[in-house]
Amino acid sequence: MLKNMKKMLLALLVCCLQLSVFAQNVSSILYENWDNPGWLPTEKEDYLYDANNYLTQWEYREWDAGASAWLLIGKADYTNNANGAPTQFIAMGWDSNTSTWVNSAKGTYTYNAAGKMLTFTNHDWDNGTWKVTYIETNTYDNNGYLITTLEESFDLAGALIYKNRTTFTNNAGGVVQQAIGENWNLNTSTWITGGRTTYTYNANSKVSLETFDIWQSNAWVPANKINYFYDASNYLIQNIMTYYQPANGQWINQQQLNYVNLTNGKIYQITYLYWNSNTNIWENSYRETNTYNSVGVSEPLRLNVQISPNPTADYLRINLENQMPFTASIVNIEGKTVLSAQKFNSHSPIDVRTLPSGVYMLQLQQNGRAMNTKFVKE
Repeated sequence: MLKNMKKMLLALLVCCLQLSVFAQNVSSILYENWDNPGWLPTEKEDYLYDANNYLTQWEYREWDAGASAWLLIGKADYTNNANGAPTQFIAMGWDSNTSTWVNSAKGTYTYNAAGKMLTFTNHDWDNGTWKVTYIETNTYDNNGYLITTLEESFDLAGALIYKNRTTFTNNAGGVVQQAIGENWNLNTSTWITGGRTTYTYNANSKVSLETFDIWQSNAWVPANKINYFYDASNYLIQNIMTYYQPANGQWINQQQLNYVNLTNGKIYQITYLYWNSNTNIWENSYRETNTYNSVGVSEPLRLNVQISPNPTADYLRINLENQMPFTASIVNIEGKTVLSAQKFNSHSPIDVRTLPSGVYMLQLQQNGRAMNTKFVKE
């Protein structure tokens, strides 16, 4: 029971984060783990909406392989304001011993006149009553741009204390350029600088690079970074996280996310891969598959394609299932296009002899479909 309740609450946090991404029309998210040679279901989230398409309930299930069935573990009921923004959720976990729903957590939200969230308050269910455990407060400037987020919690004596603070720097259009995190030191009653996230955007105002530095010995030290890659429609197709190794000054692969999008740009599937430093290859870890309650055209933008050889020193040969002409672009690890979109015949190899050695992203398009894959230039 306790294990499931904790997992349910974790999934609930994921649910709240993803609501903003999918604009309240995702109906389910299926989670699967990679178990060579295939994918095995593990968890599932379901989203229920009212006639106004406002979220009313979220359900969390786990896959019981023995029974070949989904087990309902937790749920959350939502109350929304007239604009569809949540004002409260109550999360409950299923107690299999008593076959009843048990309160677990409650979240309440407040908003300013512009509809932006001012506060989020978390309550835990404790001996029959709701107990406030955490408060998050947002502050905005005169333009309505977020400038600080303050997190507070309660100590054992029941006193409200500072926990974390994030300060945002925005450009003239309100786009976040940098976020600096601080932790509250109870001993000195001062804010201690922790980390800094800096965002770089492409010409289409999409994040192309996210870097994270930590404050050490009165200086910023690089920790990790994420490179983002987009297709010709400016839909996110991949991001790669690397971490900095101070000993040799190199960036080391850590995690990769590959996205498959629907024809309207919504995310259909995200596959998570982790870098195996022993074999120097990316390995599948798990994936998420989204279903929507209303998506229009629901055909994934994906091509079935094979490239060879990989690695290559001179040419890439593309084998498409329909052998029709295609358009190709090549992007380097820094997100810069090194080969602009060019049309190729299905039998024409792509000349990469002039490219420096390294890892590249090959972006292919054909009749509204797309596919992105990495290759290594020797």
